[in-house]
Amino acid sequence: MIFKENIIAIEKHNKLRNFTYTMDDNDAADMSDKERNLRRGSKPQPDSVHGSDFLPMVRGSLPRTINYAR
Repeated sequence: MIFKENIIAIEKHNKLRNFTYTMDDNDAADMSDKERNLRRGSKPQPDSVHGSDFLPMVRGSLPRTINYAR
């Protein structure tokens, strides 16, 4: 039997998993090149648990999450 709480948790998980952040020009303009590259996820952070799958947090958003469907 699947409980209502489980369904809600699964839906929340899926929403977070599918969330992606797209940088607009205003965000890009006030950042250094290094910071911009980090926020685009082009380089993994040293404390990354997922290695190259790590996507850094972006100001004012949920964290970008791994696309498990690959």
